[in-house]
Amino acid sequence: MRSGRSRGARARLVSACVFALVTASSAWAQGSRTSHGRASGTAGASLGDGGIAPSFGLALSYWPTRRVGIEFELAYSRNLEFTLDLCPAPLVCILGGQLPVKGRTLSLVPHLVLEPTTWERVHPYAVGGVGMAHLRQRYTVGSVGVGGQDADTLVVPAEFTRSKRALALSVGAGVEVQVTRRFALGVDIRSRHLFDEEARLDRFIVPAGTLNTLRVGSHASWQF
Repeated sequence: MRSGRSRGARARLVSACVFALVTASSAWAQGSRTSHGRASGTAGASLGDGGIAPSFGLALSYWPTRRVGIEFELAYSRNLEFTLDLCPAPLVCILGGQLPVKGRTLSLVPHLVLEPTTWERVHPYAVGGVGMAHLRQRYTVGSVGVGGQDADTLVVPAEFTRSKRALALSVGAGVEVQVTRRFALGVDIRSRHLFDEEARLDRFIVPAGTLNTLRVGSHASWQF
């Protein structure tokens, strides 16, 4: 009688151990990152120099190890707001004033990505890299053209564009939560610094020099 009860207890114990191992293996497989390649996208807002503007990013990354990856991100920010001062100090002008300037930035930055630890499905990470960026600024002024003696004065708006390449420095961090084994959602925060030239008196657009922005966005990634 006791022998039968012992065998039943041992069978239940073995069944419980097998179930625990299977459950742990399944949870580990769902929370682990076994793929070497990832594609990701970020949509959010750019804060700082240029005001609040929509900002987006697309990236591809390769992970030679589970903790270290190399990422190439193409980032785009539009509707950045600048100001053109028509008569900056120390100039003395009869007519002065300020004009609104719209700008956009496009940057390609390779990042080193570090994923120091994981908590089940939660994956925090930090990034840093140096690349190149392109800054474009546009503004419109009115150019006056006078016709004949009996003609009316015509004011024809003229659009001017400033285009400049600049060095870009990017650092940031984020966290991802795996929804499935390959798909993850999270939040990404990156500080980007564009080393533009200082404003000149003949085209005094501010802010100028080092343009500092902070992008905060929703992040999605896919492992392949």
